Amino acid sequence: MHKIILDDNPRWLWMQLIEESQQVLSITLPDEVVVYVLHMLNDHACSDSFAGEVLSIQYATLRQQDAQNRLIYLPRLADEALLLAGLYPEQSFRRSVDPTYFQHIGMRIYADASTMNLWRDRHKCQLYNDMAVHFSQLIQLLFYVRCLQQGALVKPAKGLSGHCYCAYDKVYASL
Repeated sequence: MHKIILDDNPRWLWMQLIEESQQVLSITLPDEVVVYVLHMLNDHACSDSFAGEVLSIQYATLRQQDAQNRLIYLPRLADEALLLAGLYPEQSFRRSVDPTYFQHIGMRIYADASTMNLWRDRHKCQLYNDMAVHFSQLIQLLFYVRCLQQGALVKPAKGLSGHCYCAYDKVYASL
């Protein structure tokens, strides 16, 4: 897995990529979701890699921990699932899981995080709920951003609303 490196102002570059992707894919996301994804991408660009553990095992372990740990680590785990599904879909093959695995577990974790935060922070509750609701669109958006960032030829796929093809990753267009 390659670390994505951006020059100049990374947040501005991520914003440009996200805006173009939303426009081309005809996706409209809530502003709070876009800001959250921008921060997530910026943090990811500055990190080395993902933990190699199975997400479902991490999720099960987190569900057994105290509320404070769940509040901190559930969103991070959901972020990891989103990044894997959108930027690194080939990881499903390397990890011998169904290509929709990251999508399903990420949606579930964000939904779980949204219900946990209900009694603490309504803004976070709504944000994590929106992340779960828009998870499929976010995968499409991140996949398109990946294609743009790698300079691959990208065009909307015929008959697959919101999906994209790129010369680099045609095999993952159905995700």
